[in-house]
Amino acid sequence: MGGTQDVIQAMLDSLPTDPGDRGTRRARLADFLGDLVAELPVGTELPAERTLAEHFSVARMTVREAVDGLVARGLVERVPRRGSFVAQPRFVHTRHLVSYDDDMRARGLEPGGRKVSARVRTASAATARALGIAPGDRYLDLVRLRTADGLPMAITRSQLSLDRFPGLERNEFTTVSMHEVLEREWGVRAASHEQRVRVASVTGTDAQLLEVEPGALVFDMSGESRDRAGEVIEVARSLYRADRYEIVLRTEFGS
Repeated sequence: MGGTQDVIQAMLDSLPTDPGDRGTRRARLADFLGDLVAELPVGTELPAERTLAEHFSVARMTVREAVDGLVARGLVERVPRRGSFVAQPRFVHTRHLVSYDDDMRARGLEPGGRKVSARVRTASAATARALGIAPGDRYLDLVRLRTADGLPMAITRSQLSLDRFPGLERNEFTTVSMHEVLEREWGVRAASHEQRVRVASVTGTDAQLLEVEPGALVFDMSGESRDRAGEVIEVARSLYRADRYEIVLRTEFGS
């Protein structure tokens, strides 16, 4: 037990002492938790919300929302009256995927959206592993609200390397999809996309953006896009309104 606690304490001690602004503190918390669950064995209890809130100078609700994100991705499990623990990996069912724009048009809806935020950050160890870049490299943390017939449908959070796509943070993504921009300006086209889907509840700013009540159910989809060479283009997580979106799985049998 002492060994894992030593790992946690060492990771906390390695963080900068300057808390920074609210956005910086939230980002450091998210990076820390991502690195932590990657380092610790299954079943390890995470630090208490109060401990994390004090260390990162954030509200306990901010810590809870960050842990909720890990729960939604299947990386952490909450046990009532006990705490939050590193989760056992889940089995995954795969299906054929299409782009958001094509998906909406196939449903008879007009896709649209707007950029909510675009922040340039430096990659933690966990983010660097996910994007295939070096720790400390710059990446874009992009948040977009996706609409269908002008109404909120999903929130997508994307992470992309800015060494590979310099200046991407200046694009507004109002008339064309992000992947159309990547193909037009950098000649990069996605050849595959792997996605995992879970059901989760939405709170805070996400609920406001989706125009739903806090606690409403959403489809939580996380995954990555790769080019033909197998290089990661984008790591993304999307929250789809479960009251407006459905997932259809089709199986075809041979004669």
